[in-house]
Amino acid sequence: MTDYTSSLNLPLPDQGNTNWKQYHDARAEALDDIGNLFQKDAYVSGILSDEETVYDGWYPQEDITITKIGIFCRVAPTGANVQIDLLVNDTEQTKIASLTDGSQHELTSGIDLDVTFNPVQRVGIRVKQIGSTLEGEDMTVTLYFKKKAIAQIL
Repeated sequence: MTDYTSSLNLPLPDQGNTNWKQYHDARAEALDDIGNLFQKDAYVSGILSDEETVYDGWYPQEDITITKIGIFCRVAPTGANVQIDLLVNDTEQTKIASLTDGSQHELTSGIDLDVTFNPVQRVGIRVKQIGSTLEGEDMTVTLYFKKKAIAQIL
């Protein structure tokens, strides 16, 4: 039975294949990691508003899975965390990413983010919560994603 790399489903040869070990093994994992190096940025100018859809209208060119979300605010929120949710065709996905009260940047990867989108789904972002003292201002949201793995040929 053939094993495959985790991101791009590149076939791994049988154990003991000296040609693979000698020429390809080190490169296979590096090439496989390329499948995780994609991102989409969305910029929101001005003071954040609660329950506002701040970005709506990105159609991925192929099947993707979002793995992490980065949030940056030029003016950090205070009094409460900023929280955002992903939208699919204007429907909330309850995939909440947070920017901690008083922080300017945070990378959210600990939540169950593995949500897959395809080219007919419109991806968006909605602010679910803002800071209670300072709302947060000039936000950039970065969606990190991987593309669908290369199909396995049997």
